[in-house]
Amino acid sequence: MTSEYTPEENKLRELTGGDYFSQEFMDNLNSLNLTVKEANIVINQIKHEITTGECCLEAIPIRLNYLLKQLAPEITKYVVPSKELIAKKELIFLLNLKDNITFCPNCQSSLFLTDKFCYKCGAKNMQ
Repeated sequence: MTSEYTPEENKLRELTGGDYFSQEFMDNLNSLNLTVKEANIVINQIKHEITTGECCLEAIPIRLNYLLKQLAPEITKYVVPSKELIAKKELIFLLNLKDNITFCPNCQSSLFLTDKFCYKCGAKNMQ
């Protein structure tokens, strides 16, 4: 009997638990503050990369871990993003919120107009 999945898809299912996420995978999501919806985005990205030949069998665990960490909303002591990632996130922040932001008068960090103070240096927002 042949499997309905490719070896790459089987590896991805093994790592995540398949249709219903394993407890180990859910614990990983919880530690990164990610939702099931966000995990599905990562899994669909990897499936696309498998289909297009961009991700091989051996790279699936590394790619899964990398994408989950990149999607994590908070920087923790366990997830240290690269300078390029930080710059990309700041650029996305600026592009999406350009009408709702200002800059700290002290350290020039991006702030929402509604922020009372800068979360980086503590200076009062004058807007």
